[in-house]
Amino acid sequence: MAVRYHYHASAGVEAIVSKGAALAYPRHMHLRHWTLGLVRQGMAELEDSAATRRVETGGFFIVPPRLPHSLRLAGRSELVVLCVDEASALHHGPGPLAVLHRFLVPREYELVEGMIGQMVRPAGCREEGPAGDRIHGLAQRLAAQPEETLSLAAMARIACASPWHFLRRFRAATGMTPHAYLLNCKIRYLRLLLRSRVAAADAAFRAGFADQSHMHRLFKLHHNLTPRQFVLASSTLDEWDPAGR
Repeated sequence: MAVRYHYHASAGVEAIVSKGAALAYPRHMHLRHWTLGLVRQGMAELEDSAATRRVETGGFFIVPPRLPHSLRLAGRSELVVLCVDEASALHHGPGPLAVLHRFLVPREYELVEGMIGQMVRPAGCREEGPAGDRIHGLAQRLAAQPEETLSLAAMARIACASPWHFLRRFRAATGMTPHAYLLNCKIRYLRLLLRSRVAAADAAFRAGFADQSHMHRLFKLHHNLTPRQFVLASSTLDEWDPAGR
């Protein structure tokens, strides 16, 4: 399998190792995680609203929480992506470095150590004032309750704005449309359900998808894996064997 996921829930850490196949991840964001990418071989291309960055062998990139971005990995490349929870991983449990040292080479370990030491909590909403507070509150609600089904009109009413103004303000504040943001939240929630061994059909229903086939199609688009393949590709870092890297 071209992609492997190694995660440690209590430490708030996930390591994603992509090797061999060309992969493309559409525009998305990590709601609570810093993302650190290390290109061991080949080339990765990271695109956000500000620029498109080409990262080659030995290079790295870092993406703060809530920054929409897309990522493409060239064929025959190897990429290690580390996702570190902004709220808890630096202060509770074993910590990210204690977990990750088992499979990072010394140069990578030193690089990650320096990055983690510089992490700060970025603003979750760029628009200020009462309108920005309402948008921020709604974004938090969608992240906390991704299974909730809200129409654009309903979200606009919550934000005390017309649908057109709400759409413009939400995109300005988060970098994504309300629909794309909610889908992003649903996909993240679905990952938790699948890793908890919830059946795919039940997971689709609990995450608020219209049906299992819709969930299956969107999940594969975002992860380059089917839900079943994602579960098979996932393991806890406690069980990870360095010899199998």
